[in-house]
Amino acid sequence: MIPLHLYEIIKATKGRIIASNRNRIYTAPFDIPSGGLCECVINRVSTDSRTVKKGDLFIALKGDNFDGHHFINKAISRGASAIIVSRIPKGIKNSKTPIINVKDTLLALGDIARYYRKQLSIPVIAIGGSNGKTTTKDMIAHILSKYYSVTKSPKSFNNFIGLPLTILATDAQTQYLVAEVGTNKPGEIAYLSEILSPDTAVITNISATHLDGLKTLNGVFREESTLFKSLKNSATAVFDSDNKDLKRLSKYAEYKSVTFGINGQSDIRAGRIKVSPTGIRFTISIRSGGRYDCFIPVLGSWNIKNALAAFAAVQHLGLKPKEICQALKDFKLPEMRMDKRLRNGITFINDAYNANPISVGLVIKDLSGMKTPGRKILIFGEMRELGRYSRRFHEEAADNIAQSNIDMLVAIGPETKYTINKLLRLKPRNKTVFYYETVNQALPTLNKILKTGDTVLLKGSRTNALERII
Repeated sequence: MIPLHLYEIIKATKGRIIASNRNRIYTAPFDIPSGGLCECVINRVSTDSRTVKKGDLFIALKGDNFDGHHFINKAISRGASAIIVSRIPKGIKNSKTPIINVKDTLLALGDIARYYRKQLSIPVIAIGGSNGKTTTKDMIAHILSKYYSVTKSPKSFNNFIGLPLTILATDAQTQYLVAEVGTNKPGEIAYLSEILSPDTAVITNISATHLDGLKTLNGVFREESTLFKSLKNSATAVFDSDNKDLKRLSKYAEYKSVTFGINGQSDIRAGRIKVSPTGIRFTISIRSGGRYDCFIPVLGSWNIKNALAAFAAVQHLGLKPKEICQALKDFKLPEMRMDKRLRNGITFINDAYNANPISVGLVIKDLSGMKTPGRKILIFGEMRELGRYSRRFHEEAADNIAQSNIDMLVAIGPETKYTINKLLRLKPRNKTVFYYETVNQALPTLNKILKTGDTVLLKGSRTNALERII
């Protein structure tokens, strides 16, 4: 982080500063005495008292299951330069550490990130969409990092906490910022993209996700498309022209657009795709001219679209196609995305980070098409946040499994009862099915039935924590 003075923090948050050692309150930022509290410098922003270091600003966030206000003394003892609170805490140790009082500490975090972003003069790339955000973000950052200093969102830091912290993690050496933007209810992307103010925005796809909050597929489209609506006229939008919903984005064409895809007339198009156990080979054709051979050493046929999105975004930024393809050769997928491991002669493929109807359909197709020495087994957790559509999509998963070459289904979680019941009605041949409410209940059976040569693919929502099976 590029250091900020305390008066900048107060200006950004419109907070009131409390001199905790004098029990005085100043109406910031205008009547704070010169040479006083505002001379301190903030070197980092932290929301976790356990990681606070000398020179940090600690923001006391409050959630459903935690309250940072309970850990203010700990943050002070660890050397925090200042504290932001939403209520005047009791029992604070006598200290010279200034405390800033705001209405909402979460919004204050966003306010600081917004102020900080305006001081940056580097290109900012935002990645949104229903599926593939984290992988596409990591691909873009991986390619750029071969030639530049890059700051990217850690893991899936894409919400009201993660995105501001990502912005604030940039420093004087950062040449590109690559940030993921997520949502699960209307208005979140508009808020986050306004803070981020990207120069390039990528929407990977639109599909049925977070329907608890976004209600319908059209609701998903409206929410995701706000990432493009927020773009300045000089910015660039990158999207999949194969996706019928994303084609509707042409109505927001005040910005420059770059399209990618496999079918149709995309600016960046993949062809000659060959999927193997070691990765995906393909040829990229550029509408303006040129054809290039690429390879990504990952499983999951859908990752071709993530690679195309990354290629389109990075080529627009000025990298040469051969440089991009060279960088992709040693790309590694994020944690729990088609992570292949061998245990006691059994091949486990861990894709259990999350699940939604599109991603579940794709893993069923890929597992069905794999050449394996033994049985193909799908361990299927639930697809969460589907609201009133949950039964429909879990039954659709059963349709896909029934038509596949998968030998065994182990369904885990109450919502997968819809899948099991539909399969029992369909009565597909040569398929064994099991149902358990929890992973712990499933483990004894799995320990008995799994054998050398089996290929086991795990797919489910984060709450199922299917990775415990491996």
